[in-house]
Amino acid sequence: MTKLAVDGDWKGVNRGNNYFYFTLEPGEHYFCSAAENHSVLTLKVEAGKT
Repeated sequence: MTKLAVDGDWKGVNRGNNYFYFTLEPGEHYFCSAAENHSVLTLKVEAGKT
């Protein structure tokens, strides 16, 4: 089971063979996941890109 948060807002729980889908405004965002380990990622989102 993996939990995912973006900018301090929990987006959901993934129990395997699933994925997360949501849109974000352009700019820098902070992702945090919690499963067996904890990870943090900073990502710059650009308009019109996937």
